[in-house]
Amino acid sequence: MLNKEYKHDLAIVSAGVGAYSSAQELSLVLNRIVKFRPKLVIMLSGWNDTLQGYLGYSQDDGNDYLNFKEVIRRGSADNCDPVKSHVCIAEPAPAPSCEGADALGVLAASVCQVAERARIQLRMRRPEEVVDDFVRNVQVIADLGRREGFDVMVALQPTLYDTKKPLTVFEHRLREGYEKTYMEFPQYNARIYAIYRRMLPVEAARADFKFVDMDESINREKLTVFSDHVHFGDRGNRLMGQYLAMQIAQWSSAKSAK
Repeated sequence: MLNKEYKHDLAIVSAGVGAYSSAQELSLVLNRIVKFRPKLVIMLSGWNDTLQGYLGYSQDDGNDYLNFKEVIRRGSADNCDPVKSHVCIAEPAPAPSCEGADALGVLAASVCQVAERARIQLRMRRPEEVVDDFVRNVQVIADLGRREGFDVMVALQPTLYDTKKPLTVFEHRLREGYEKTYMEFPQYNARIYAIYRRMLPVEAARADFKFVDMDESINREKLTVFSDHVHFGDRGNRLMGQYLAMQIAQWSSAKSAK
């Protein structure tokens, strides 16, 4: 798409890994990507740091801060292969069933929901801490780029909870379902994304990387693009691909003009 529509002769290496956070992206760039001597490194990121903050994980907890040992243990116990199956990857824990059939059951359900909400809020990391970690990892990658001769583009993943896109009936139902199932996560996600959008343009100017808000690729689309909180169907992927190709073409033209 990039070379055909914009007449740029560029080679693209697809090195993205599903469920990676910015800390893992930093390790990937440092240990695997630099040897290819890239001219531009693109991070499509933001969501997984948010998810891990919701789950209470911190990169300061050590090498197993994503709790992979526990995931592998659970997967083995459940006859689930964590290498081959995405269902072994941690997801926001669904709210417990707090339903009751009678008046006493309704009261118990209400108490249950309050207790579960308090437990989740106690577990979640502060949004500012999550964004600070993300920005710090990007800054290290940008500094590495200056030393190794590559530029950095940070593309913020769109999310169902903080998009300017007019939601379709299907997308509204998706959102309503997730709001019921994953207690506090939609609100937490929206708070972190608001901070991303406030801080990243400032940090981009200061640390010399390019910030791209990928929500701009879908915010005028009236048809369905989301297939869940953050993943897309063919239409959404095509729109994001077109928008990212335009951003890369602009970067390439600016580099050629220097």
